[in-house]
Amino acid sequence: MLHWRLPWITLGGFVLGVAVMLALKHFTEKFGQKGVTKTRRPTSLIATLAVDITLDGVLIGLGFAAGQKQGLLLTIALTLEVIFLGLSGGAALRGSGVSRGTVIAITFGFGALLLTGAAAGTVLLAGASGALLDAVLAFGLAALLYLVTEELLVEAHEVPETATQTAMFFVGFIVLLIIEMML
Repeated sequence: MLHWRLPWITLGGFVLGVAVMLALKHFTEKFGQKGVTKTRRPTSLIATLAVDITLDGVLIGLGFAAGQKQGLLLTIALTLEVIFLGLSGGAALRGSGVSRGTVIAITFGFGALLLTGAAAGTVLLAGASGALLDAVLAFGLAALLYLVTEELLVEAHEVPETATQTAMFFVGFIVLLIIEMML
């Protein structure tokens, strides 16, 4: 993204990524249950992991669309992350009382999402313009940051926060990134 120096495209993709993740959280909390207990399912976490793993697949596909070496490097880099995402999701599901069979089925579903994302990324982004690649990368960056800050680091949250407070983190991040692009 820094290489292409397209701050408005980056901003647009990033804002769209944050908006999608906040909407996802809103709807999963509205239609799911808050908190994870033996009777409550980690709906928000699992939905967010599904989006993240799909985006990881798209990024791998984007890498292969750019070249075999880039695709291989992204695959190696994201493998460890995907393993830990799967373990986090599985642990959360088991902690809420979900059966082992359901955990295994959801884990296989994550694998299918990764492969689908990689295939889509390879096919749809092969020969794409720098602007489109920038927008996809910015969207993926926002989604990955959201996952880390809002779902995987839940123990860091001592009090519930509002969507505005969450959005301010992302505003600060993207402002600094745009400033770096413009220098």
